[in-house]
Amino acid sequence: MIATWKLKTDYSNAVDIFEKISPWFKNSGALMSAVMHNIGGQDGTFTMAAAFENYEAFGKNDDAWASSPEWWQKMQPNFVNNELIEAVYLNEIIGNIKSPADKMPVFANFVFSHPDNEAIKKSFATDEKHYMSNGSNGLAIYRLFGDRNDQYLFSARFDSMQELGKCMDANMNSEDYWKSQKEYYSNLKIHLNYNSRVIRRDIYKS
Repeated sequence: MIATWKLKTDYSNAVDIFEKISPWFKNSGALMSAVMHNIGGQDGTFTMAAAFENYEAFGKNDDAWASSPEWWQKMQPNFVNNELIEAVYLNEIIGNIKSPADKMPVFANFVFSHPDNEAIKKSFATDEKHYMSNGSNGLAIYRLFGDRNDQYLFSARFDSMQELGKCMDANMNSEDYWKSQKEYYSNLKIHLNYNSRVIRRDIYKS
């Protein structure tokens, strides 16, 4: 699972927060962590993300924070210029991202809802075909919990924003893509569309 916290703050504070919390993630069993700058929907926000093997591992991390007055004291200056927009937990239902990208990646993100969980899974094959052939190096669909219960996240990974844009151009101009997803999209509601750029990342376990 992946735990995320979306913050409204400035660039330097976001980086400082990440540099302070990364060791905590590592020591409490996280697999990796990253901070991303969001562009588009909720423009100018930053997302702190940490991946864990399961909820028990995430719980260990949360216990470590809660039982440490030193941690809260250390973070206090960062909280002055910091507004928590949402806390969301991601559980992958289908995807092909098996390892971290070699480069610091960017992501195209679509938060959506759809009444048919099986249709969501089936849609992945079409998205995989078009996104991967047009420059993406991985994509996944997650079910969301926390501040976005009963919603989903479609996320496609790229090596650069230029590659992301090239893929979007190709997909938007593809009659085959839209025809193949016509029925699926008729019941889909997009709540938020934004891109995110990883600006710092630490990998603890492969």
